Amino acid sequence: MDLLYTYNKLNDTFPKRLVFHLGCDGGFFSEYNNMILVMLYCLRRQLRFTLYSQDAGFGFGRGWNDYFLPFCPEDNNPLHSFFNMRFPHKYPLFLRMMDMFRKSLRNACLTSDVFHSARTMDIREDICIPELGLSGDLRTVCRRLIEMTWRYNSETAQRIRTVVTDLNLPAQYLGLHIRGGDKFIETERLDIAVYMDKAAQITDIRSAFVLTDDYRVIESLCETYLDWDFYTLCDESEKGYYNKRFRKEKASVRRHKMINLFASMDILAEAEAFVGTFSSNPGMYLGMRRTSGQTFSVDIPEWKIW
Repeated sequence: MDLLYTYNKLNDTFPKRLVFHLGCDGGFFSEYNNMILVMLYCLRRQLRFTLYSQDAGFGFGRGWNDYFLPFCPEDNNPLHSFFNMRFPHKYPLFLRMMDMFRKSLRNACLTSDVFHSARTMDIREDICIPELGLSGDLRTVCRRLIEMTWRYNSETAQRIRTVVTDLNLPAQYLGLHIRGGDKFIETERLDIAVYMDKAAQITDIRSAFVLTDDYRVIESLCETYLDWDFYTLCDESEKGYYNKRFRKEKASVRRHKMINLFASMDILAEAEAFVGTFSSNPGMYLGMRRTSGQTFSVDIPEWKIW
């Protein structure tokens, strides 16, 4: 039976619900990865998962549905924008107001109520949810939840098909994710040679699709590795991703960048091998979406919740 259909039937039976606020704090894959973890946490604790995403920084008023097909019930109460977040303000008045809002939802909890617990699940624990036919470690089960939720709406699907077709990728290619932008806030940037040395160790392929937010990375690759062919959807004007700046962009610019990002992730998911960093949210996502055998990280050897 279709996993999404079975998931929703099971989800509807849970007496207490959680409203997950998607798109309020981080970049898209920070938000999406945490959503997947919280969905799994809710399944294991018998919490009915619902979504609030109308104010998502990557969307245009419909949040998740701007790009994807719905997969669960949604709560459209606009007060979620103020009181439902990963890390609520610690001011006593705010906390009292947040508690009043939580009580008004009747038998519901908010993102912050489960966020820490969902992110500290044991990644090696054997998970079994027989009602959905899900079993395996956390990474394996999350892969099935990605398959269930990563379903584009018709407009997004058409745009991505056009983008991928126009790239004219070779039949075999390597996937690389080399990030600039605000990544230095979280962890030290790695030299491009670290990625390329790893690539040379695992494959003889000399064509690569590169996901990066800084076109200078592409220029450096082309100047240094003359025997390689590089493909990318990074615009020449891009000099690094900064989430606060992205949220202030025109709607057309944000849509263009999101379509390119989704297309890039689909391309990387289908690469013969992938080299990136598990300490980045795109790397964490691909570590769940791809099987482990041809998915390599140059900073953290083993996949983990980041």
